[in-house]
Amino acid sequence: MVQLIDVSSKIKVEDLKLEKKLLTVMNATVSHEIRNPLNALIAQITFMAGLLASFFALLATIKTLVSLDSVIKPIEDLYSQLFA
Repeated sequence: MVQLIDVSSKIKVEDLKLEKKLLTVMNATVSHEIRNPLNALIAQITFMAGLLASFFALLATIKTLVSLDSVIKPIEDLYSQLFA
């Protein structure tokens, strides 16, 4: 006599475990692939903001030494529009 055993529920559980594991790996990979470029952008923006701050500090120093309002005013206006 041959006995038939239903293993369909066992296969479903194994498939779900595999699917969950694949989804976890995929989420980690996608998260890594998005996070790295965003971190690079944030670092570059921070660097550029520091350069701009230094540049405008230099302009302020020059402005106190020499009256160049007609030259510096448009640049200050641009800065205030960008970072207001």
